[in-house]
Amino acid sequence: MFRNDEKSKHFMKNIRAYNMIFSFTSMGGKIDRSINKGGAPFVFKLNGVNYHQIGSMLPHQEEHRRFSQLYIYDTENEVPNRINALSGKDKDGSKKLDQQIVEDLRVVVDEFNHFAMKFSEMQGRGLKREMEVRSR
Repeated sequence: MFRNDEKSKHFMKNIRAYNMIFSFTSMGGKIDRSINKGGAPFVFKLNGVNYHQIGSMLPHQEEHRRFSQLYIYDTENEVPNRINALSGKDKDGSKKLDQQIVEDLRVVVDEFNHFAMKFSEMQGRGLKREMEVRSR
């Protein structure tokens, strides 16, 4: 993914989106937007408390799976679910993310990320069954 071919260029152009779809949490805090006035380089500044929101482990029926829920529920459709979790589209209306790149990243994350391994273990430990009972 770090060559000079079209797939590598696509990955580098959309690297933040690929990173986001494998997030376990979303970041929260009060962003100071007043600091980026003028022509200086961009600065990301948070005021007050910085925190991470993990959200519910049990998604509502009408909601798309997101963040840590993607590691537990409907893992048979994990790649399309991850792509759908990011609703952004290119100017021509097509999805930004390449399905094969997402699959390749999923394999690496599942194999080497300890958090992903632990979340995946939850599939067989009753959380999935609780979701099925709750949806009845």
